[in-house]
Amino acid sequence: MKQKWDRFSVGYIHPFITLLGIYLGYSNNNTLYHNNHINNTYHNAYDTGTNQWDSSSAGNYYSDYNGTDQDGDGIGDTPYPIPCGSSIDYFPLVQPWTPSSATTPNFCLEDALSRETICLSNYSNKVVLLDFMTIWCPWCQKEADDILVPLHNQYYANDSKVVFLSIDIDDSTTQQLQAYAKQHNINFSILMRGRTSGVAEDYGIRGVPTTVIVLCKGTERTIYNTYAGYNPDGPNALREWIEGAKKSIPTGDLNSDGIITPADAAIALAIAAGGSASCDPTAFAAADVSGDDRVTSLDALMILQAAAGTIEL
Repeated sequence: MKQKWDRFSVGYIHPFITLLGIYLGYSNNNTLYHNNHINNTYHNAYDTGTNQWDSSSAGNYYSDYNGTDQDGDGIGDTPYPIPCGSSIDYFPLVQPWTPSSATTPNFCLEDALSRETICLSNYSNKVVLLDFMTIWCPWCQKEADDILVPLHNQYYANDSKVVFLSIDIDDSTTQQLQAYAKQHNINFSILMRGRTSGVAEDYGIRGVPTTVIVLCKGTERTIYNTYAGYNPDGPNALREWIEGAKKSIPTGDLNSDGIITPADAAIALAIAAGGSASCDPTAFAAADVSGDDRVTSLDALMILQAAAGTIEL
């Protein structure tokens, strides 16, 4: 049977397989494209069968691909042979693939810890890390212990621009998820019913753990990067992606001239006073440089200090 996989990922249980990126063994006539294969230990891809690794116009991204892109179309000039077989990606991507914002759907799910409903659309000018997981998955537990909890606690627990959300896709109960959070020292939200709500399907999740970095810029939501499986280099890769996404968040430049000046502080002050600009959610989010989800004279003062070069936003 022929299957077509857009953003396909396999191999989440066997530790050897998870070190290979996408693994296809004894499987033929499949089509795979728009996947990011980044720094897997042995091979970024592995295929012992006969499969198509591109859509005939675009393939996958491989961090070990060394080809050129002389015409700048985003497709490598030379093919990428898939190790361990005869399959070839004839259209390898030279940069990680990122879906358009239209493919980054909103969701509203209950947090098992706070019992509040959390919607992705509530976040503006923030980087949101989505951790699709189950409580029974050993590699999800290892990712929580080795990567997510240390990364969150060390760098992002007090970062107003970054949000961590775990999403359970196995319909565990509130009590089970609360016990899981306590066991693994998780102090960020664990959202419930990621499978039955359709969120896992909307995001193309085909295995756990899968991590998705979403850039919420104003009202626009874009998948910045994603990877599946347990990655021993996960802390470094995730921090690099998060910091890269943060650079795209507008902070303080309210008149979009590329620099922060006293004019931006004046706009922030007008927003704080309830002026017309306060009706623009993108401008409002960009003016909230303090990250407290409101715009006050404090934000205007911080923008003025940034314009003078005394602080960095």
